[in-house]
Amino acid sequence: MNNKDCLTEQELTLHYYGELDASRCRHLVDCQDCTEQLEALQELAEAAGDQHPRLALDVLYLVLLGIAAFYAAVKFMKRRLIK
Repeated sequence: MNNKDCLTEQELTLHYYGELDASRCRHLVDCQDCTEQLEALQELAEAAGDQHPRLALDVLYLVLLGIAAFYAAVKFMKRRLIK
């Protein structure tokens, strides 16, 4: 995400289901990065099938959280090892 105004994965999921606040939806008009991320989430949801699109998006969100947690742990461990 390029700037602080970019939508989070959770906000993109809310947009997919039509539940995102209109003021945040306007950001998609001007931000190519967010638009591309939304398209990727839509493709994932479609690949999971019509009956479980929310599950696919939730799984993706959890994977992204896991990756972020992993990198935070690595950074923490590096700091502890350097001391």
